[in-house]
Amino acid sequence: MSEGKYIYFKDNFDILENELNHTLDETHIFFKKYDDINPQDSTLKIRAIMNKIKELKQTDDDLRNELMNQQFDSTEEVNNNTNAVNININENERYSDVLKDKIYMYNHHTSYGIILLIGICSMAFLSQPQKVAN
Repeated sequence: MSEGKYIYFKDNFDILENELNHTLDETHIFFKKYDDINPQDSTLKIRAIMNKIKELKQTDDDLRNELMNQQFDSTEEVNNNTNAVNININENERYSDVLKDKIYMYNHHTSYGIILLIGICSMAFLSQPQKVAN
């Protein structure tokens, strides 16, 4: 994978991680003031947060698929050029290792962030007052 493609994926994963952190921060601030908000507003906010999480998850899935396709294409390219004189395997391995480390850390942070956010949303949803049928 070329350095430009590496930077492209690194930047996109950074943007996705920043959006997730921003969503988590907004959610945390919202639930700190939860007692002052009426149930209708909280339901709308929870739905908006859940939709944002779905959107981020879809973006994450699309980016991962693109990355997998790029890695497959890069592997085929390297296999086709094994007889070429100027293959620098150390550079390819270095970028590959850095990318794997970034992906691993992103997965780690994203997984815990999404689990935390879903837990907070479910607790807020379950804590809403229930209407009693007469």
